[in-house]
Amino acid sequence: MKNFLVAVVVLVSLASPAFAQSSTSFWVEEQNIVSDSGSSPWINGLVSHKLDEKLGIYAWFQIGEGWAQAYVGPTYSPSSWLQVGAGVGLEQADNPERFGTFVWMGRGRCSLLSLYEDGGGDHWYKSEFNVKATGWLGAGAIVQHMLGVGPRVELNIPGTPVMVWGAPLYDWSTGRFNGILAARVSF
Repeated sequence: MKNFLVAVVVLVSLASPAFAQSSTSFWVEEQNIVSDSGSSPWINGLVSHKLDEKLGIYAWFQIGEGWAQAYVGPTYSPSSWLQVGAGVGLEQADNPERFGTFVWMGRGRCSLLSLYEDGGGDHWYKSEFNVKATGWLGAGAIVQHMLGVGPRVELNIPGTPVMVWGAPLYDWSTGRFNGILAARVSF
């Protein structure tokens, strides 16, 4: 785990050569996945840096109990409402190579983020649709592999860089209910 965390720090450092620049953003999120077997805490993080109007670089990391992953790659924004990215990295698994992609679309108060990962232990996907009802309240829907589908609500705490969100989910493949409760801080 220690070597993996060192690799995460190196990937994040490579992805963001200048944290002080306004074209760089960073967030870290503490996420709890709740199921009938208990609660599982995760730490997620994203660093992104715009090189110019269309090109950028990003790094993603995720750390859970006994498992972690990180990857880094380029982003491309052909317009102000669309961004795509793809990255390569490592995870703690017998086959550690990992590949991740994302598509973000947003216009006005609406946004959609879809992610897909493969390699290492298994594939994974997640999509989130969100409508900003106000400057501090958003609502939408989420689907996440191995957790399910359901409504998503977020609250941006005014005057702070903190956002909390939650989602009750139903997994049709297992017939079980799950949930996510998270707190994110942006820098």
